[in-house]
Amino acid sequence: MTNRPKDKGRRKEHQSIAFLEKYGFDCERLGGYGKVDVKASTTANTLLTYINPINIQVKARKSEPKTLVKHLEGNDLLFIWGDYSQDPLVVMRGTTLMRLMGRNKEEVNDEYVEKGC
Repeated sequence: MTNRPKDKGRRKEHQSIAFLEKYGFDCERLGGYGKVDVKASTTANTLLTYINPINIQVKARKSEPKTLVKHLEGNDLLFIWGDYSQDPLVVMRGTTLMRLMGRNKEEVNDEYVEKGC
């Protein structure tokens, strides 16, 4: 018997890995649920030069949070501050993250585009 929520989570983890690999990053799924590890190549001149590796938590939902999507419309980043927070939660689209990491659509790895990612 399969566990549908876990299967959905694994599919989204693999989809996240394919998205990052499409932009030329080395990724692997870590042991924990929803954990993806992203590593920079030795020639990378990106944010990964400063934060290497980057650990990503993947969550799958039926739909994106409507309020966050509404606030993000027309913006690249959304900062969410708690009343007593010294460090904001930052929300952005994946393509914005790729631009910040020095990747653009011209550099997309065609091998992963063919997979439908």
